[in-house]
Amino acid sequence: MSVSAYAVYAPASRNGTSPRGTTNKPTMTDTATKVRSLFLTALMVVSVFGGTVAFAGTAAAAANVDSITADPATVGDTSTHTVKGIAPSSNEDSSSLNGIVIDYSVGSAPASVNNVGSGDVTVLKNGTDITSDVDGVSASNNGETLTISLGGNTQLQTGDNVTVVAQNVENPGSSGDFDVDVDLNPQSTNDPVTGTITYSTGAEGNAEVTQGPVEFAAETDGDTSNGQENHIEVVFDRDIDKSDVQAFVTDQSGQTTQITAQASSLEADNSLIFNTSDLSGDATIVVNSTSTDLDTGELDVTTTSSTVQRTSTSNDNTTAFDGEQVAIVSTTQGEGFEAFDSNDNFLFSRSLGSNSVVAVVDSGSQSSLSAGETYTVEFQSSSGTTEYLTLRNLGLTAEADSTDVTYQSGSAAVSATIESNSADRQVVATLLDSNGGEVSSQTVTIDGDGAVTAEFDVSSEGNYTVEAEDVNTGITAETDSVVVSQVEGAASFSNSVFSVDRGDVAEITVDLDNADTAYVNIGSADVNYVVQVEVEDGNDDGEVTLEFNTRSGATGSADAVSAAADDDSASFSEKTTTKSSNNYYLDSASYDVNVSLSQDGAEESVATLSVNERSTDGITIGTAPASEFGEADNATDVEYTEDSTIAAGDVLVHEVSVSGVYGYVQDQIADDSNDIDTAEEALLELNSLGTVDLVILQTSGTTDANEDPKVVDLAATNDADALNVYADDDSNTLFVNVDTANAVFDRADRDTYTDVSDNGGFTDGNGVSDVNTNAETGDEFDVSFTIDSSDSLVSGNEDETVSSSFEVVEQSASFDTDNDEVTVQNTEGQSISGTTSVAAGTNLTVRVRATGDSPFLKTTEVTVQEDGTFSGTFDFSDVSENVSFTASVRSIDDTETDGVVAPAPTASVSISDQTTDGTTVTVESASLSEGGFVTIHDGSLADGAVFDSVRGTSAYLEAGSSSDIEVSLDAPYESDGTVIAMPHMDTNGNEAYDFVSSDGAEDGPYTADGAAVTDRASLTVETGEDATPTPTPSPSPTPDDGETPTDETPDTATDTPGQPGFGAALAIVALAGAALLALRRE
Repeated sequence: MSVSAYAVYAPASRNGTSPRGTTNKPTMTDTATKVRSLFLTALMVVSVFGGTVAFAGTAAAAANVDSITADPATVGDTSTHTVKGIAPSSNEDSSSLNGIVIDYSVGSAPASVNNVGSGDVTVLKNGTDITSDVDGVSASNNGETLTISLGGNTQLQTGDNVTVVAQNVENPGSSGDFDVDVDLNPQSTNDPVTGTITYSTGAEGNAEVTQGPVEFAAETDGDTSNGQENHIEVVFDRDIDKSDVQAFVTDQSGQTTQITAQASSLEADNSLIFNTSDLSGDATIVVNSTSTDLDTGELDVTTTSSTVQRTSTSNDNTTAFDGEQVAIVSTTQGEGFEAFDSNDNFLFSRSLGSNSVVAVVDSGSQSSLSAGETYTVEFQSSSGTTEYLTLRNLGLTAEADSTDVTYQSGSAAVSATIESNSADRQVVATLLDSNGGEVSSQTVTIDGDGAVTAEFDVSSEGNYTVEAEDVNTGITAETDSVVVSQVEGAASFSNSVFSVDRGDVAEITVDLDNADTAYVNIGSADVNYVVQVEVEDGNDDGEVTLEFNTRSGATGSADAVSAAADDDSASFSEKTTTKSSNNYYLDSASYDVNVSLSQDGAEESVATLSVNERSTDGITIGTAPASEFGEADNATDVEYTEDSTIAAGDVLVHEVSVSGVYGYVQDQIADDSNDIDTAEEALLELNSLGTVDLVILQTSGTTDANEDPKVVDLAATNDADALNVYADDDSNTLFVNVDTANAVFDRADRDTYTDVSDNGGFTDGNGVSDVNTNAETGDEFDVSFTIDSSDSLVSGNEDETVSSSFEVVEQSASFDTDNDEVTVQNTEGQSISGTTSVAAGTNLTVRVRATGDSPFLKTTEVTVQEDGTFSGTFDFSDVSENVSFTASVRSIDDTETDGVVAPAPTASVSISDQTTDGTTVTVESASLSEGGFVTIHDGSLADGAVFDSVRGTSAYLEAGSSSDIEVSLDAPYESDGTVIAMPHMDTNGNEAYDFVSSDGAEDGPYTADGAAVTDRASLTVETGEDATPTPTPSPSPTPDDGETPTDETPDTATDTPGQPGFGAALAIVALAGAALLALRRE
């Protein structure tokens, strides 16, 4: 069989073209030895294990030999050679063993057998000594061939195993692996099998490492498409027998693993290739042998994260980050390579090193390399393979969160934000001192947004930096210097006296300067009560507000103290001692308070905690919109209208003025041993214990004959999500809100629930029948809130009770009408108003609807005011006069009311130039279809002074025409000026001019085409004796006959529809239009 093997490459030319050059085949040395070696290599499958060599050959006298070894194997030494496992071929089956030939001449460095005699040879067959059949031993071929003659008394069978041991063999002077031919019965076949024997240099001492260990990823078959494996290469000063080598690698985390040297296409002379896991950062390896003088000690491993490998396919592209260590790998040991930029400019050249297949390029220290570029790597063997390397920017940065860090005692926190362009990467963050020494380190992971914070505790002053090292690439970044210094801290109280009612929660604010922790001491031996609370400023705002519960604080319960801010903290210290009393509440007294910076430190500041007597002061009933139930976050958010009538479906609000109960509520919520998590559940617990009774019971006067009264079942109402409780000890207010639409009412035994009038309070017993019912219109309820005298909160022997009452009314609404009709005009800005029983703040939808020849549908949202009124604005400009409609309020029954679109009110006014003393103005005539007033404005109206421009207003004018209307001015003219006459309506019907006092909400002007009806004139002011005022006759109202005189009406004062009752905004717009008109007329 003929075997030829060669590789085809496309080496680069230097003229900048690509692909580069011609195809070449490597040249082979044409010697008999190498031809024979290559031929045998093509025929044989070689398996190396335990220092033996196995062969398979053609039909021969010897079909196989297991191994050929020398002991010692040192070059030049006299040695004992052992040839094991000589197997006869099938041709020798059942033949006699007559001779054995061992021929060293086929190797380039043959051994000498001249000194081997018959007494130096031992022959075994299948382990049995057959040396007695040896007839003679001779050396030939210049002592390079050993012939052993036998008497033929030993029969050979296929499968036999023959071993020859020869002493006094002289090893050659060269180290390495050399061929040896072995033949059985050569006189009949002369067809040997070839084996290999290995000689070493025999250097004294340990084998030396000539190139530091390198970790890299590579494909052993030279084809990167099959995936890469991780390896460590170690290069020695001699060949190492890998069969008894053991190695141990320790990774960055300190974990040690044993690894194995493997046969590989990457393995070169004097090197070992170990398979390993992917390594990064700091790693070490120890290589030793159990049978030779090999012990490297601990060696640092250079780790790489990307590999440019010479492959059979060529032109592969490797992507790496700028700054990482890049492995350059070739199967040709010591091969050189060159790097070129994208313009084919030469950058640098390197080599893999003697007996090595890997070199390392530090892309960060190589100045000719930069991120964002692709480079050509050209290997310099005769095959000239070209590969590519693309560098990206990892963008690793480390920035100190503060470069000036102080601490008062203990330690300071030094933190840094580490960012990179690539997310989800592990980074080793190391705190370094001013000398670059490691203080501490931690491994963090840059998260999905490309950033992570590393924080270190520092207990000594000095300058520090934080270094960030990307685990995978070894790329590093470092912060600016952080100065850590110790400073004197201080603590003080925000007030000298902190007051709280007995049973409530006190708030004691501690101000901190250059300190995060302080110790608050409360009490003294004089009051038989001493506690110490440690507070910590977790949000670094310089203060901690300590919440101190005067109920559970009496016994030192851990839940008695907390911090108001979420990030701050408060807890009792081990120095806390409390009074021995069984009283659950701290007594009313003055308690000394001081603060220090350590448990036994000096006082920094003093204050007084005044625990005052508590009280139950009253209860107020009110109502709120159904939509607002449950919307408040706390008591300060609760909004309601005080009212003793509650529309069915609205929120019933109880505002109880009481102190001393909030500590209990907080205790119940803070106690993890119960199922109480809300203020509602805490109140129900108080109710069930009889400490606090809240009873809502139907009055006897509204209870039907032979029926028990209705009572609100608070527990069932809470289960129906219809109960809200808000407690605010700052204002001593407890809100209990009930959603009447979903509240649960039962029937009560009046013998158990007695009326408030009997004994000052309801008695909460067990006489409630579990028969659900509903509150109905007309039902009245008494409400009582009682703190039982048996509780230590009550100082006397009588219960503390406050009470009130309310009536349930139906939801109703009615509209404001004229002659039982809602009247509007066919213009925009028409107001439809009314009153309702639902809670103030409720949003209602008012709907107007017409059918027939002129159908329309209009809606608007209105909000109920505190007095129960509502008002909405509509645009009827697209509806003809005298069209009838109905108005109604959605969601409230029986509210339909008839309405009509009436003709719009009209007005005209006329005023002439005149001379007066400035205190009066005379309007020649005015026609007002609905009655009203004529107002005099000055010229500042044109500048937008809607209200300030008013100088005076006439008396009320009846509907119809009036003439010679004298207007006394509240703000007289002192010099000549412009007067503007403007008719106004009496929208609220009180015959008083309210436009200015209502900010335009009432008594708006008559309008025409969207602007106020006006006329203007010039006023001349004369003063002194020569002044001749213009006569000002009294107004002479003229009955309205439906016609407006045209001879006195100026161009702008025509009988056009006006707008009664329009809102302030529209009135101001109308006035603005009038002002612009006045300007044009000037």
